[in-house]
Amino acid sequence: MYNRGLRVLVGLCQDEGRIDAARSVDEIVENLVVLHRGTLIEWRIYEGNFDIVSRGRRMAAILLDGLNPFKAKM
Repeated sequence: MYNRGLRVLVGLCQDEGRIDAARSVDEIVENLVVLHRGTLIEWRIYEGNFDIVSRGRRMAAILLDGLNPFKAKM
């Protein structure tokens, strides 16, 4: 369910031109899932001593900015 939802969202973003359509949806979803799981693991290792939502959003924004064809050209 989680991956299917991400696939739909990534596809919509690609259709809008917000995410580079040259990359496969599977690759982008895999990167987002790894980022999410890694953040959860770090949060557990550090016993919840950071704001997981803020960190997750910040890191996802960095990843997605790198996939934005307009920002990548700047």
